[in-house]
Amino acid sequence: MPDAMNITWMFSTINSYSYYYYAALDLTSDVRYDGGTVSSPSLVIRNVTLSDGGYYLLGLTNVDGTIYSSRISLSVQKSYPNVVTTGFYAVNASNNVTLTCNFTSSYPPVQMMQWYRYDSDITTGLTGKYVGGTLQNPSLTITDFQPDDQGIYKCSASNLYGTRNSSDIIVYLDGGKQINVARSTYSVYTGDDVILSVSIFSMPDAMNITWMFSTINSYSYYYYAALDLTSDVRYDGGTVSSPSLVIRYPNVVTTGFYAVNASNNVTLTCNFTSSYPPVQMMQWYRYDSDITTGLTGKYVGGTLQNPSLTITDFQPDDQGIYKCSASNLYGTRNSSDIIVYLDGGAPVTLTGQNMTGSPGTTLTIPCTVVSESISTVFWTFQPSDQDNETEIVFSYSKFYWYSSSPSLRIYYLNTSDIGFYRCCANSSSGLGRSTPVHVTLKGKQINVARSTYSVYTGDDVILSVSIFSMPDAMNITWMFSTINSYSYYYYAALDLTSDVRYDGGTVSSPSLVIRNVTLSDGGYYLLGLTNVDGTIYSSRISLSVQKSYPNVVTTGFYAVNASNNVTLTCNFTSSYPPVQMMQWYRYDSDITTGLTGKYVGGTLQNPSLTITDFQPDDQGIYKCSASNLYGTRNSSDIIVYLDGGAPVTLTGQNMTGSPGTTLTIPCTVVSESISTVFWTFQPSDQDNETEIVFSYSKFYWYSSSPSLRIYYLNTSDIGFYRCCANSSSGLGRSTPVHVTLKGKQINVARSTYSVYTGDDVILSVSIFSMPDAMNITWMFSTINSYSYYYYAALDLTSDVRYDGGTVSSPSLVIRNVTLSDGGYYLLGLTNVDGTIYSSRISLSVQKSYPNVVTTGFYAVNASNNVTLTCNFTSSYPPVQMMQWYRYDSDITTGLTGKYVGGTLQNPSLTITDFQPDDQGIYKCSASNLYGTRNSSDIIVYLDGARQKLCSSNINRTKYDWLAWHNIDHSLYCCERINKYSLLDVSAQ
Repeated sequence: MPDAMNITWMFSTINSYSYYYYAALDLTSDVRYDGGTVSSPSLVIRNVTLSDGGYYLLGLTNVDGTIYSSRISLSVQKSYPNVVTTGFYAVNASNNVTLTCNFTSSYPPVQMMQWYRYDSDITTGLTGKYVGGTLQNPSLTITDFQPDDQGIYKCSASNLYGTRNSSDIIVYLDGGKQINVARSTYSVYTGDDVILSVSIFSMPDAMNITWMFSTINSYSYYYYAALDLTSDVRYDGGTVSSPSLVIRYPNVVTTGFYAVNASNNVTLTCNFTSSYPPVQMMQWYRYDSDITTGLTGKYVGGTLQNPSLTITDFQPDDQGIYKCSASNLYGTRNSSDIIVYLDGGAPVTLTGQNMTGSPGTTLTIPCTVVSESISTVFWTFQPSDQDNETEIVFSYSKFYWYSSSPSLRIYYLNTSDIGFYRCCANSSSGLGRSTPVHVTLKGKQINVARSTYSVYTGDDVILSVSIFSMPDAMNITWMFSTINSYSYYYYAALDLTSDVRYDGGTVSSPSLVIRNVTLSDGGYYLLGLTNVDGTIYSSRISLSVQKSYPNVVTTGFYAVNASNNVTLTCNFTSSYPPVQMMQWYRYDSDITTGLTGKYVGGTLQNPSLTITDFQPDDQGIYKCSASNLYGTRNSSDIIVYLDGGAPVTLTGQNMTGSPGTTLTIPCTVVSESISTVFWTFQPSDQDNETEIVFSYSKFYWYSSSPSLRIYYLNTSDIGFYRCCANSSSGLGRSTPVHVTLKGKQINVARSTYSVYTGDDVILSVSIFSMPDAMNITWMFSTINSYSYYYYAALDLTSDVRYDGGTVSSPSLVIRNVTLSDGGYYLLGLTNVDGTIYSSRISLSVQKSYPNVVTTGFYAVNASNNVTLTCNFTSSYPPVQMMQWYRYDSDITTGLTGKYVGGTLQNPSLTITDFQPDDQGIYKCSASNLYGTRNSSDIIVYLDGARQKLCSSNINRTKYDWLAWHNIDHSLYCCERINKYSLLDVSAQ
């Protein structure tokens, strides 16, 4: 509103940088388009193609300009044919059968179709074995159906984008054949056996079955060839009577337990099968070690011809865990464990061979317990260099086992774990103890006690580590790195003999000691440990070295009798570097000391300060400082005051603050009892001193913390301040502290303004500058692409609409604002210290439409004249045209006639000789360069006419009333929102 003049649909594809380039669509150039008009704005695209995919915008234009819709994305996928068939056909011999194939493709259309039997093309015709199979007649008729016609059929349909196949169609003689597949997918390892399980049905009886095999080629097509099950001994089954296909690999079977009487022989069986390839080798093991067999001796057998193993003259040492293995061309398969033990008596506990572990890892010592009943399982340990064997204490974090799983887990293996371990089991029959397993360590390990150290210069530090090496360590090397650019670490070996500050760093004492640390020692350290097997490195150790400043200690308060001497102590220490200088201060001003005079001492040799002949003017806040190579540290404040009498209030020196900040004036009150603390203020240019009124937002202090906080410092705060304290002994007043301001500040009254064209606006600011401002500059920016602001200085002398913008009158006045004044403004303030800028001020300028005011109702006597007023204003741009309407239809006016007036010079409308037909709803409008605004409705009717509420079957009206003449069978209008409706009032 106003009405749209036109709409434009625009289209863009995406280029390589995802930018959108929109071009207007010519909707008349393509019959697939519909809509896209003001009355029907939605865009219809029929028979969509791939090129229609992209992004759309709609532009809407009226007299006020053009707006655009949000982006609309249209994604177009390729449309392949959809092919539907029926899955099974059971056909009587010699009959015809028609296989249906239904396909659809909206766009592009199907261009070709094809029938297949077992993936081979079928050639069709109008007559013959295969009839149909065309685009016009896609179904396939198989004539004179015979057993050879049975099989798997499918059809396909192709369009411009590709081909889609139907699902398989099974066609067979009725009462014929069926194959049921148990599983469609199997996953096995080489050496496993697998059965591809199927069942079949055939009526008449099956003549034969054929297993077929295919690998997958590069295009995922399957090329099947018949398997010759007689040519490979690995195959079994695959016959009509046993249709499932078996594929075998080596299989090794043994017996799990053998209980043997002492001195007897025992034969351990090992049965293996491998249809293909054949077993080429077999082997027996005890505790995973190969057993050598022969025709005679301890171990007999264990060959391909005689795979069982006979152990002759079985003794306790022959107990253990045995296994056998069989190998063919594809690999080796082991049997499960075979437990062989002496029969009867106490439990048998079987471990294994000696074991070697790596430091810091977990080592598991296997144990198998054979017994009818076990009450407890435990382990014992004997260190390698000792004779005593002790029971191990169970622990979740170190030694772990339980009765049903007696193998011992040793966590975090270390040198103290080297020794002999036995697995023991108790039962009602007695105690069983395994042969000992000797555990040793091999490898290297560096344990870092801490990864980070932080010390001060002059301190000593120990980078603590411990090492393990088996075989023995040949040497260790400490390495050091600082951090270079990009945080890379370049380590170089430390020469520990070149600096007397280093100690340790040897195989026997690996930790590194650094004495009297300096800043250059800060960085990263690594320890390298080398033995014959190579070198390992520790984790990184960080050493942070802080500068060591002097530590200064003093006493806080001194109450001194008048004319007496007082000595203020100052104690300082600095480990490294040493203190090179010290200084005393009163109110932060240096004190000059000497051997005699007011101030004595204050040297490195005699750091205490003696104040001679103490007087009231000597009261104040003192401190001392000590300096070394790295810097200076001050003591805490020392309060020195005359003993007795009124409270002593001590402030400090004069202070300078920045405008807008908080300034704190320190005050210390010394008194045995304080009743009140208050502050006074005297402006710099006045003689009167007044008490300051406490305020949480401006002036803040309290008795226990009497320092004064002045918030939001400004020019009115410049002057002299005193801290005052009352007690029963009297009033104490500090010396005055003079507060001044220095700096620059710009205060922006408002950050946002919104006005209409033709208005005046003041961008209100205030400034402060000390030293004085040299100049101020107003700057202006519109918004460019990417929302960056480019400010340029305004030339306030070039446009008479500008006013202000000077140091004495900094606010900017813009008169008769135009649209081009809308944007962002900054104020720059410059003095000798530089330039600061204000926060951003936004000026939004709206188009100024005319304002139109009228009177709502006129009751007129018949034949009289009536003048309808229409008052309008428009600051800028001016009104260029006005118009009167009756029922939204233009009224033509003139100097004489029915309608007089209605011009810019005489905007009121006079209706002469008012008659019933002149009744109605009038309005006036005024237009300027930016558009048109209408008045509210003006109801004009004959005075004395009857009034009646609108009928209930008509929408509620804007004014909810109806006026008409007292004449039957007349039609009058009921004015509704934006629409008129007729009502036959004679029927009421």
